[in-house]
Amino acid sequence: MIRVLIVLFLVLVASAPARAQSVVERLVSPGQLSAAHEGEAVCNDCHVSFDRDAQNTLCVECHDEVGRDLEADTGFHGQFPDVAEVNCKVCHSEHLGRDADILGFTETGFDHRFTDFELSGGHVDVPCSDCHDVEARYASAPLTCSGCHEDDDPHQGRMDQTCSTCHTVNGWESDIRFDHASTLFDLAGAHADADCMDCHFDQVWDGLSSDCVQCHQEDDAHSGRFGNECADCHVEEAWDEVQFDHRTTGFVLAGSHQSLDCNACHGADEPHPAPTSCVGCHREADTHEGLLGPNCQSCHSETSWTRLKFDHDIDTDFALLGAHAQQSCTDCHETEVAIDVPDANCGECHAADDPHRGQLGDGCGSCHGVDSWTRDVRFDHNFASFPLLGAHAQAECEDCHQTPAFLDASAACVNCHTDDDEHGGALGNDCAACHSPVSWSRWRFDHLDESGFALTGAHRVLQCASCHANVTSNGYLASSRCVSCHVADDKHRGSFGSNCSRCHNTEAFWAVEMQR
Repeated sequence: MIRVLIVLFLVLVASAPARAQSVVERLVSPGQLSAAHEGEAVCNDCHVSFDRDAQNTLCVECHDEVGRDLEADTGFHGQFPDVAEVNCKVCHSEHLGRDADILGFTETGFDHRFTDFELSGGHVDVPCSDCHDVEARYASAPLTCSGCHEDDDPHQGRMDQTCSTCHTVNGWESDIRFDHASTLFDLAGAHADADCMDCHFDQVWDGLSSDCVQCHQEDDAHSGRFGNECADCHVEEAWDEVQFDHRTTGFVLAGSHQSLDCNACHGADEPHPAPTSCVGCHREADTHEGLLGPNCQSCHSETSWTRLKFDHDIDTDFALLGAHAQQSCTDCHETEVAIDVPDANCGECHAADDPHRGQLGDGCGSCHGVDSWTRDVRFDHNFASFPLLGAHAQAECEDCHQTPAFLDASAACVNCHTDDDEHGGALGNDCAACHSPVSWSRWRFDHLDESGFALTGAHRVLQCASCHANVTSNGYLASSRCVSCHVADDKHRGSFGSNCSRCHNTEAFWAVEMQR
């Protein structure tokens, strides 16, 4: 009988699924579950047959928040030494009845170092219930300062949530530290002893201006007329201690300016920003009435308004030479101009004297001298577009230039030689194709190159009019066909065609040499 029972036991064990509890294990209960696990009616939810090590895996599958802490090394289970190597049941025993405490947690015996929030300073003596809600998991307690101290926040949420920037765990109100230099406004001098609320009215901490007038507007004896840069004169050690270096304004007080009272430039009855230009203060003393511009320092010095310094030859790009040295300033400076006159060329002053009507540009100095406008005039025609060659070099300017404008003259030969043209314009305007500037009567013409008809034999001694009898506006027209001139000499009366050169040559019309 015993053998039968043993065999039956082995069969039942072998036939059971790998994870399911064996019949024997289900028949033997170690005791009641705790109240927390009371709803777990199936044993294999927490147990694997003959595999005690698998129990931890089933625990964290159900208690997933513990599993996340173990994996991330956070929370108590993630930080307490060797937790990952110990079975859950070592600390959390089960089957001890409904009233059993499977957590084993006591506030007095709990080491807070193994959490994500180590207790230090004033936090050490704080009761657990001040941070941990008794109705919630202990691990759900807030980790940020504002999570517990929101009601203690005197800033009413106007600062960021990083309370530890100023407060320490040693005392919320008693131990406050803050490096004001991190705000780009270092507290120095009397500022170091000022109360925070002196500047941060009504708990306003962000967006405050670092300008002095933010706090010292009521202390400003100048009523704002010197702007907001109080630090230019005042120092942080004491508001009444004043020091000012006028060089910082970009206007150095030198010469007579050193002895002036501030109100002489800045005004007293109606304060205003002082001008930095000479005319800002000296406009009434300007005998030039503004004609020489605002840069008075070009001629006047700070030592004395009446002592002048100006050399036109050195201080400008236009040296006064010749007749210019005798001119009055207003002869050229007729309107309000700066000392460096723009476009200081001859045409600027001599436009009315220009007989060329501006056609030759502003470079009058190319021909005229500074000693006299009409005397010692020089001009090299060879540097112009029409160099004077041959007989042209002996011609007077007026022979070609009918007006002083000069550029009115054309470079075409017929502009001057229309009366000399025996061709009546029939050969066009390019007289230079045949004629030479050495002499009008000396000419050259290559009949073959120019017309394509070579003059050979008896043709060489003919007058032009012998063939070119018809003169038209298109030139001397003549046909290259023999019959155009020799139709009267054709004894064949055209029976052999118009190409006489097949039998006749140019030496004599009667000379015949038949060509095949």
